[in-house]
Amino acid sequence: MKQETPMQKLLGVLDKNAKKSKRGSGYRSVADTVNEYRWIDFHDPKLNCPALLLEWLWGGRGMLAGRMLKIEAPEGAGKSSYLMLQYAMAQKSCNAFCIHEETEHAIAPPDYIASFGADPDNIVFPDLEEKSLDNILSDIDWTCAQIRNDVDPEKKHPIIVGLDSISAAGTDEGMEEEAFDMSKGTPGEHSRTMSKYFRDRFGILAKQDVLLVIIAQLREKINTGGFSRPGETKTTTIAAKPLNYHASYIMSMYNTPMKDAGKQIGAFVSLEVRKNKVSPKGRQAQIPLRWGSGFDLQTPCVDMLARNPVKLPSGNEFAIEQTSYVKCPMLNFSERSCPEAKADLMRAVYANPELLMQLREALQVRGFGFKFEQWGPPQEPNDGE
Repeated sequence: MKQETPMQKLLGVLDKNAKKSKRGSGYRSVADTVNEYRWIDFHDPKLNCPALLLEWLWGGRGMLAGRMLKIEAPEGAGKSSYLMLQYAMAQKSCNAFCIHEETEHAIAPPDYIASFGADPDNIVFPDLEEKSLDNILSDIDWTCAQIRNDVDPEKKHPIIVGLDSISAAGTDEGMEEEAFDMSKGTPGEHSRTMSKYFRDRFGILAKQDVLLVIIAQLREKINTGGFSRPGETKTTTIAAKPLNYHASYIMSMYNTPMKDAGKQIGAFVSLEVRKNKVSPKGRQAQIPLRWGSGFDLQTPCVDMLARNPVKLPSGNEFAIEQTSYVKCPMLNFSERSCPEAKADLMRAVYANPELLMQLREALQVRGFGFKFEQWGPPQEPNDGE
């Protein structure tokens, strides 16, 4: 019988006594926490297939329930559109409960929401009379509690809550001094409200498997003549300090117009991962967004793979040739130049599960149990060698 280690004994005692004293849900090793990860997979809702580009961008198979994603961008950059895509991915991949907290009194029409692949019938919209930040946060608590107490107490499905946006939500104390407080860099009412909320409630939302997505509009900092550090950002968001501190993921966005015959038909939305507590940050991607058709997640994936030939675990190289046409020798994908060629190429990739998993492993996408995710005790030296 294998002898119990001192650490195993410690964890057993702490876990047992903590539950007796109701100090929490118990103690475990950091290694054991990985076994409790609840992934909301990235999924292309339009083509009903994986979204390898987003897996690479975030370095994981999806977003983790129990975490927070902050989306920050200037006005009109596509923040709300990406939130609708996130709802669609959560619905398609794990039939998640979707709650949309709208602060601007401008909920999008159902057909617009459906253009991103989301089902408007399966998104809850709390029509609050008073849309103060305090009221919205209270409603998030109340709605999630109803789901976990009376609808899905076994937590078969995660919950995704989108707050669109915190920038338009006043506080019960009023926000007249908010701009002044932010210009000085001191906590305003939003910061105090969010700090208290995260301190008191965020642990509970984590246990309820809630992915909280908060949209925040970037605004210019007001220069008050104070000292500026080299490289310091010139933009900020409301409640930046508590949001940035508690977020597991932070993504910034901007876009450039997509035009046809001089008319704007969409936008090229650029995404940059600024914070990621699962995988390395700093990755960037540009995704086409066409009005009425949603995001194209496959064309930029081909572009990414074409720029970065991948050495597969099998030893082969997965390479895409791309000029005025697209060609992939490994898949016998011959030269194609039509706009649909890239989507067809990615369908061929997804139709080959072994190749897809090798690509994920080579791109170091977490959540599938690949070798690079594993760890173990240090090996004892072999005296005979």
